[in-house]
Amino acid sequence: MAKSFTVKKSEYIHNPELDQLIRIETNRIAVWTHKEFQRLNKTSRKPLIWPISTGGYVIGDRRIVPYFGYWQLQDVNHDVLEVFGNSKNAIIFCLCQSILAIKLASDILDEDNNIMRLKDSIFFYTNSLKRYQQRNKYFEAEMCSARLNDAQVRLNHAYHQLEKSLRSAKYMNSLGKNLS
Repeated sequence: MAKSFTVKKSEYIHNPELDQLIRIETNRIAVWTHKEFQRLNKTSRKPLIWPISTGGYVIGDRRIVPYFGYWQLQDVNHDVLEVFGNSKNAIIFCLCQSILAIKLASDILDEDNNIMRLKDSIFFYTNSLKRYQQRNKYFEAEMCSARLNDAQVRLNHAYHQLEKSLRSAKYMNSLGKNLS
């Protein structure tokens, strides 16, 4: 293999004192950032949305973190307040609560929980249908198929209801102009 003349080797020399200084300064910057975020959050009318390293968000004094395919809304002490199926729903719920749009926040929470419940039902009915078909239990398979179709229709309706609530939250004056 030919030698590359364009690649420059790193001239970094491991220095434990320098590494410790870097760690101290990094910590200081992290603490300053956290304090500044807290100060801005208290003085602002609207809550700030801050991405965190775990893939979630900090909104005001609450956190939204991913948890096994779901999104948990946590308070300051990391206690779980609510669980959502989608990060967008959790964020808009949190924003609606912060501006005291309680009815809209409650609607978003109820519709999201309904969607998660219907998805679980569809998963159960799909697996039950396969099991009944393998065992040649035609009556049970037909009942399960009817329940599966009903759950799919209700899931589609629940999605439309949730989208209507999210659209109405999107254009609230307190949340800002473009919240998508």
